[in-house]
Amino acid sequence: MKDIDRYINKHQYKKAYNICYKAILRRDKTAYKHMGDLYLAGYFVEKSPKKALEYYQKGVEAQDYDAYIAMGILFLEGTSIKRDLEEAYSLFLEAHSNGAKDASFYMGYMTLNGLGCIESFDEAERFFLEGREKGEVKSIYALASLYLKNQTISNNVMKAVSLLKEAASLNSIRALKKLGDMYFAGENVEQDLEYAFTCYMKASMLGDLESTINVGEAYCYGDGVEICYNKAYKYYNIALNHGYPTAYNRMGDLLFFGRGVKKDLIKAYEYYMEAAQSCEVSEEVSYSYFCCGKMRYYGEGISQDYQKAFEFFNKSLDAYDLGVAHLYIGKCYIYGHGVEQNIKEGYDELLKAQALGSIDDENLLDMLVVDMDGNVGFKN
Repeated sequence: MKDIDRYINKHQYKKAYNICYKAILRRDKTAYKHMGDLYLAGYFVEKSPKKALEYYQKGVEAQDYDAYIAMGILFLEGTSIKRDLEEAYSLFLEAHSNGAKDASFYMGYMTLNGLGCIESFDEAERFFLEGREKGEVKSIYALASLYLKNQTISNNVMKAVSLLKEAASLNSIRALKKLGDMYFAGENVEQDLEYAFTCYMKASMLGDLESTINVGEAYCYGDGVEICYNKAYKYYNIALNHGYPTAYNRMGDLLFFGRGVKKDLIKAYEYYMEAAQSCEVSEEVSYSYFCCGKMRYYGEGISQDYQKAFEFFNKSLDAYDLGVAHLYIGKCYIYGHGVEQNIKEGYDELLKAQALGSIDDENLLDMLVVDMDGNVGFKN
């Protein structure tokens, strides 16, 4: 049954299901929990929290303490069944008493937040330390997070980074991503783009699609590695083939500029539209709509349509306060493209764009003048 997680991480869900199914026929009590996981996530089978709960319950009845953990999580989250923190705590406690994997982490989490029990920082730290001694990756990561949140205590940042590296050495995707983000931004550590790239690459190899995008971006912009558009395309395409929405924007960029792939404006527009409709992150949605609006504005890969462009620029701002979207809305108002001309409104939008750091490539602000009454017009 140890192969289940490996197959899931590699997105080989059919193999994972077949192993579970055969194990259940052999009355292997550990298989119920894994089958429940597949139904909870909808991997190879139709997503069904109800069936997941049924399999977890069978595991609990068979005294599989990993199933106790899975059932406890359902009671903790309260999405598939009614939330019951005391029941969750009871299940985690029973699992902990019988040495279940990650039980120390969940006891620490419940205690740290006072869920179903009395809140206690010291007790939570004790549970996480206990989990670390058992080699629980979640406990190691949680302990690192605990120290990062309490930086006032001497050397806590150093402890946290050391723990994150310990978790990363045990293939913790969360730890690898956190280290990647910290070293990329120079957050609490000295910036090291090469090390950040190494972390993202390892997380990508473990199946994390967000890190796969980060690897592609590193190759695209030369962050910690030499620029190679072909490799950027390779990693964006991996994420795209697994349905990761952000990849549509990145592939759209490569196709728009012809980097690592033949320039194809029509396909780029299609990718941006797909990203706009499928991304959940507001910044990504905003960028998608802006790109579609700009292509409509200039008629690049799609028929020119100022009204549609203006609509897309506004949708971009509905998702996120993007400076370049303000810039192009300003242009639309100033020139009367897709909207009734209103130079004052356009001027205000340009000021917003400028405040957000967007460059006015036409120097429109220099072309406009404001009189004593606040009216705005073109200079003579």
